[in-house]
Amino acid sequence: MDSLKEFQSLGKFTILDSENYSFWKVKTMNLIKGIDEDAWSSVEEGWSAPIDVKDGKEILKSRFDWTPQENRASALSSKAITIILNTVDNVTPKIRIPQYDLGAALAALFPTVLAIHGEDELLDRCEGVYTFGQPRVGDEQFGEFMKGVMNKHGIKYKRFVYCNDLVPRIPFDDTMLFGFKHYGPCIYFNTLYKGRVCEDQPNKNYFSILWFIPKLLTAVWELIRSFIIPFWKGKDFKENWLMRLIRVMGLLLPGASDHFPCDYVTSMRLGGLPKESPDEKLSLIV
Repeated sequence: MDSLKEFQSLGKFTILDSENYSFWKVKTMNLIKGIDEDAWSSVEEGWSAPIDVKDGKEILKSRFDWTPQENRASALSSKAITIILNTVDNVTPKIRIPQYDLGAALAALFPTVLAIHGEDELLDRCEGVYTFGQPRVGDEQFGEFMKGVMNKHGIKYKRFVYCNDLVPRIPFDDTMLFGFKHYGPCIYFNTLYKGRVCEDQPNKNYFSILWFIPKLLTAVWELIRSFIIPFWKGKDFKENWLMRLIRVMGLLLPGASDHFPCDYVTSMRLGGLPKESPDEKLSLIV
């Protein structure tokens, strides 16, 4: 195509937003390919200005010395960039914060730091905090404060816990010594990677005589599952021998092997993100 007017005749732009990235990417990719396949290649591989070598040093080639092929590559890259910029709305981008383990604890504390310092503009840009295997970071009073901050600025907070993972169950939630409490809803996945929304994960403090046998049986099942999951869910979910060795170690301390990213990634791929019912949302808010 000789001009962007011809490109515009292909159809209406799809403006990128926080919900339509996959659709936007496919449509924008095909619009760019409609100009020229090489234009999309410039997006995938990147384009850089031609260079010359003089006295053993690389220098940018003068535009007047570009070959027809180099001029064409530059023009296609410019058109591709123009298309992309015309499909991105001029709005302030939102911030999503996904973190794991101790990074998840910092992510849960991040809005607190912003709130204490009065950074309302940054808080308004935060779309969501998503934590995986996060330890507790505060007491009940802190949790109530954070619920107010999240609600005021419309920040989504999702805390993902896989089965008997030890880390989300410490420091302990009790009234005698520690008094730590999670805030916000918990997305809990079992060993079949089935998710549900709850206020806190089962066996909230990990160390429990009543839960010892169920946790041990679960660890045995997870070891067996590591061998059969490629036949059950597909080859993409095959676990290597290192992970199977970790499963064996999990027999000695049930729940220790549940903290590894492998199970969290598989939970997201197989279990998806369960949606709260209105009743569940109301109970979690209360």
